[in-house]
Amino acid sequence: MTLPLYSLVPFTQVGPLRFGMSRADVLGLLGPVEREQKTYTGGLLEMRKAVFTIYKNDKLHEVTFSPGARVVVDNHLVLKQTGIDYLLATYPHHATAVGFTVFPTLGMGFTGFEKSKDAKVVMAFDKRTLKKYLAF
Repeated sequence: MTLPLYSLVPFTQVGPLRFGMSRADVLGLLGPVEREQKTYTGGLLEMRKAVFTIYKNDKLHEVTFSPGARVVVDNHLVLKQTGIDYLLATYPHHATAVGFTVFPTLGMGFTGFEKSKDAKVVMAFDKRTLKKYLAF
């Protein structure tokens, strides 16, 4: 089975997931949650296979993807090295002290490099969350 394609619209949505939608709306799109936990900032993290949704006051503000997810920017899969190389060459970015690479004009970032160079985690987020990532 092929996983769905999540195309990024900066600060607005990734795939069918629109920032600001309710947990109930996300449940209707993605189905049951495998696990959930509170975030260090007081929000809620819901975990599903390769897709983690993060809420503040019951509103979606960030989606994190792990390997296996298919996240696309300009027709490039951004969890693969070729997509990462494309992003780095095309969009302004900021490397943080804690190992995130943030793309302020896209509302996304990635982290988790090891031997393969492929990103291990890609985050897409709303404008308010961008400030959090730039502060690291």
